[in-house]
Amino acid sequence: MSDVLVSNHLVQMQKWLNDFSRNREHPLVTPLWRFKVTDEEFISLKKLITNLFIARNPKHVINKSSAFDKIFTLYVSTWLQRNYDGGKSKWQPVCDSVGLRDYRPYYSAIRNSVERGLKLWKISVHSTASGDSFISTLYCQGGFPNFALLGEQKGKVPEYLNTVIDHYRQFHLTTSIDEIANEALGNLPITLQQNAFAELAVSLINHLMLLRDQFDLFSASEPVLKLDLEKPTWRDDLPFLLCDQGTQELISRLLSSTAKLIKREQNPVRVLRTLEPAIESWQLVAETYINKTIHPEDLNRCLDESSLPVYFDLYSHVDSGGRYRSAAFNLKGNSTKRWQVVTNKNRFFNLDAAGDISYSLWSDENELGNATYYQGEALNNDLPWIFQSSNDKYRYLAQGNATIAADEAIIAFSGEVIAANVTSSVEEVGSLGIDGIKLYRVRGEVLAKTLQGSFKIATACEESKPLNCRMEGNKVIEAISSKHVFRGLPNIIAKEHDLDEFSVCKSQLFWQAKNSDLMVCLDSVLTAGKEQIQGHGSLSWIIDEQLKWQSKLAILPTESQFNVIPFEQGETELKLLGFERDIDISLIEKQKKWLREVDKYDDMYLCEIQLPRRLTDVMNPVLSWGLDNEVTLELATQQAGVCLVTPEGRPFIHSRNKLTVNDLYTHKLRIAKPEAQSETYLSISAVLFHDKQQVANLSESVILPKEALVTIDCKTLLTMSRLLLSQSDDLRAEVKFRFFLGKDIMESVVPSVEVFKHATPNFWADNELKGIKVTKSRSHPNRSNIKMFAKPMWDLAREAVELPTVENEYNDMIFAIPDTEEQGPWFLYSDKQNLIQPRAVIIGDSSVVYECSDIKTVENAIRYLPRGDEQGFDFSYMDQLIIDLSNDYLNPEWFKLQGLVDALNYAAADTFHLFRRLIKKPQAMVDLLAKQDDLADFDLVWSIAQDMPFEWFSVPAAMWFKSFNHKLDSLKTKLEPVAQILPEQDYAALLKSTFESDVENLRTKGDYFATLLDIFIAKNLNVKAQWMILNAWGENSIMGRYVNSRKDLFERQDGKLLLKIQNRAKDENLKSYINEYLADEVVPTNLSGMLASHLPEAVKNRQIFSIDLPIKMALYNFDCLNLEQVLSTVSYDMDEINNNINFTYARLQSWDRQWLNQAMANATQIAYLTKEEGIQS
Repeated sequence: MSDVLVSNHLVQMQKWLNDFSRNREHPLVTPLWRFKVTDEEFISLKKLITNLFIARNPKHVINKSSAFDKIFTLYVSTWLQRNYDGGKSKWQPVCDSVGLRDYRPYYSAIRNSVERGLKLWKISVHSTASGDSFISTLYCQGGFPNFALLGEQKGKVPEYLNTVIDHYRQFHLTTSIDEIANEALGNLPITLQQNAFAELAVSLINHLMLLRDQFDLFSASEPVLKLDLEKPTWRDDLPFLLCDQGTQELISRLLSSTAKLIKREQNPVRVLRTLEPAIESWQLVAETYINKTIHPEDLNRCLDESSLPVYFDLYSHVDSGGRYRSAAFNLKGNSTKRWQVVTNKNRFFNLDAAGDISYSLWSDENELGNATYYQGEALNNDLPWIFQSSNDKYRYLAQGNATIAADEAIIAFSGEVIAANVTSSVEEVGSLGIDGIKLYRVRGEVLAKTLQGSFKIATACEESKPLNCRMEGNKVIEAISSKHVFRGLPNIIAKEHDLDEFSVCKSQLFWQAKNSDLMVCLDSVLTAGKEQIQGHGSLSWIIDEQLKWQSKLAILPTESQFNVIPFEQGETELKLLGFERDIDISLIEKQKKWLREVDKYDDMYLCEIQLPRRLTDVMNPVLSWGLDNEVTLELATQQAGVCLVTPEGRPFIHSRNKLTVNDLYTHKLRIAKPEAQSETYLSISAVLFHDKQQVANLSESVILPKEALVTIDCKTLLTMSRLLLSQSDDLRAEVKFRFFLGKDIMESVVPSVEVFKHATPNFWADNELKGIKVTKSRSHPNRSNIKMFAKPMWDLAREAVELPTVENEYNDMIFAIPDTEEQGPWFLYSDKQNLIQPRAVIIGDSSVVYECSDIKTVENAIRYLPRGDEQGFDFSYMDQLIIDLSNDYLNPEWFKLQGLVDALNYAAADTFHLFRRLIKKPQAMVDLLAKQDDLADFDLVWSIAQDMPFEWFSVPAAMWFKSFNHKLDSLKTKLEPVAQILPEQDYAALLKSTFESDVENLRTKGDYFATLLDIFIAKNLNVKAQWMILNAWGENSIMGRYVNSRKDLFERQDGKLLLKIQNRAKDENLKSYINEYLADEVVPTNLSGMLASHLPEAVKNRQIFSIDLPIKMALYNFDCLNLEQVLSTVSYDMDEINNNINFTYARLQSWDRQWLNQAMANATQIAYLTKEEGIQS
């Protein structure tokens, strides 16, 4: 009978263990504290073990079953953490708890059972000089031992954790937090000096720092309280379970400490390369990694920039020409500064991942600097790349010769890899998505063989320092057929780890020409005194017969030049100078007919070329000599006209690619003036088109140098394109340019600027909509990894559905429409980095109408948007919903809008009808912004103004104050329990500091918005800002600050003001409105000192946009103008006026955002102080 009972209990134990593991996300995870054993689970486990010992003699149970061993080990570790309260013996009390009154007869079996249990849980036994190693190991497996917090050891654990935090703060750049935690173990009692305890501490501190970043606890005066308010369940998400008061108090104290800790790192901005398995082959992936919080010293050192503005953006660049926004930086804090970063993790694949990955820093459309990322240097295809296993991926370590600590590695190499001895192994495991590169799993010492020698790679060794080399010389930027083409031999610059760079000695460099077995030392070539190297080959660095580095390249003569001389009617002369050896010259296949004749004179080749009559931007000469030696060039034809130039210095070929705003940041404008044209003013006209209809236009002038051929940046084109496209809500809109020298129009091959590189038109087959087609997909650098997803537009918070592809005979990239029974508009999109146009498709019958209801919902507004007249939509329901939201800050439909905010991560705001209507209701926009507590979401909503005809500067102050008041009321509701127990003064301080923390994101947007917050806080929380103690006028006054700001503006802008906003007609209309409706006379006398009323009319007219408008609009927003006298006499199309004013704000921000913020802030401050002083006009 007892055997049956024992068997039954063992079955129950196995079931308990299965249920326990099934409920865990990672059922095999160690250490044991990660399992977070609950009180209920602990009680049930105790009952099972106790009943088992009752049923049969313990000697027939202990160490007889793997299920018992695992469960008993788990039980002992959990009991020790929660119940051990001191005393010499630990085994007896834990055995007493399960009815085993005398454990000594079973001690050997218990030790064996625990030993097996630890092995089954994959836990190493902690060896100690004294005491029981098994019980010591289990003592640290359950989490923070309660006895260490409350018993005789009280104070040791908090002291240890504080030591780790303090040392991490001091030695961040030389020691990792894991190393610090292990080194500090000596401060703990002997039983706690275990790696498992250090791992527990590190896991806890890292998790608390993540909470700090996620909920912006750094700025909170009471971080625990703020976290309790925003996420009451945060303790449940800790890496271990909090099961007693002592542990909870410890965690609260630690949270307060880590909330003020800025994680220090040597390289907080970097690139990480990994190998990942793909469908048919492996792929190389490069990702940008940027810390969420960065110490200013670390960022300045990493970016090599000593003076950065308080907010800027970082963009990533890859060899294929892509430019991607990777991070937005905001400098926060008063006494202790830190950079708060909103990151967009960019992923690049294969060729882009292997190439050079660089970054550029931008603020207000001005580039602050650029460089290559740390670990972003290009990989050399001629070297083996070594990867080490790390968290289910293979992380890139080095290239060339290397030793690594791991037992095995993956090598990516285009050549052969062999074992160096009988104890080593090599296994080919696949190929990389880069031509010719295979993957090998290696153990021991192996050789990667080349014609010039072998690279040595060894595993299970002390890790070697990475060696990076680059070629530095006169690169032929016109060459497009090979990656590395130089005029003459380049220098090889080497750098080992963090040591200084050095130039490799020529006696260690060897050249081997293509299709030749002869290797020559560069020393001998240079000693000969005559240039002997020309054509394709390999350059190798060899020391003591050991190959250190190599690369394939092509060498052209040192003095070689390519001169293009244009004549009339497309006749062109191409001169190639410096070629002493005979070469053959031709043009690529589609240009062959252009070449008329080639003559040679000494070291010069003269080619006669007849270009087509139309403006042709490039020609492609092909130089060839010897066997398989060929270099193709791409040269500008230098015909009179305007063309774009890529970052590599070659003409932009619009037939291969679309031009987007992003391209204009990195491209340049090349202007070839006609003969005898001495004009230095280039006039640029930009026109916004919707469906081939002209919608808006701008014109600008640029002063050119006197030279006939000029290359300038595209900043003017960039500014015009951004401004015009921001005024459009059509994703298919485009901006076209025309260029004039004087009154003469110039020929141009500058294409129109579009929003997306890849459109997504409908794909029909057999008169049925099958999907959407991605245009120009073959030019996409990541074509094989493109995915598209779908969500219902009325429920964008739902998990996305990946769309299958549709095949056709042309191998086009086509994605099927969603296969669903849910009717309505579905949103189809790809990763924003892919630059593919997102769009909606209607599933089912679009004529279905919603049931009428007094309660307006987001779902009905989007899903059942009715058709209106002239093939448009009827937005009356949607508009009423927005009005309802504006009047009810607590309306539950606000939560439904959050899905649209999240969608801004992968789509522009003007993609959605709801955002197009929201921008017409400023109160709703401000309330939506106020509801974004997360910095990333806040920036998404804030960025709507960059993409649509809306400006935050144009929102009246009263609307901001109304929204602030809603936020303050919500905060008071959250703090009600605290208000009842705190003294009134402490509660007021807490309310103020918490509110300040909640609105910090807005304060960082500039002086004007900070001023509005200051005024609200002074009125509602009775706390005055520093500027409020100043006078409005006189010495040490706000007016004095304004005068200094204006002086600084003139210095920054070299005395030039913004004279034109759009075109002449719209500018004159806006000036007329300002002079009539916002005339100087409507400004109260006591505020008119900021205006230029006393200046001559011509001067006032020049200052109307740059100086007067910001002042008057700030006073208008603050409701300070006397408008009653003009309301009845002035009649304007206010929609057009508001659009023009918003456009002016956009131009002023692009021109000098600092001035716009300061001018509007100073005007608002003077108006506030004047009102407070009771001065009446």
